[in-house]
Amino acid sequence: MADLLLLLAYGFGFWLTLGVAAYWGGRGFYSVWFPAAGLRLALLWHAGPRLTPAIAAVEIVVNLIMGRFNPGSPDLAMTLWGILRPVLAYG
Repeated sequence: MADLLLLLAYGFGFWLTLGVAAYWGGRGFYSVWFPAAGLRLALLWHAGPRLTPAIAAVEIVVNLIMGRFNPGSPDLAMTLWGILRPVLAYG
């Protein structure tokens, strides 16, 4: 139950930090200095790599809800890989 609450809080924080980053870098902005990356690193530091698959799922869902990708797009696999790659690298 604690992990679920942690992941829900992470989902909200990830959504919030994506929105904040969009103000200075645009909708698809990403870098090591990206606020969501710091949040992800903090969560993994706290909870350990066992949450890596769940974090990846949360990030996919948040990006989908925010309309950052279209599930029917022909480049869906590449888009999902772009979301998963940093999560797996950090995890």
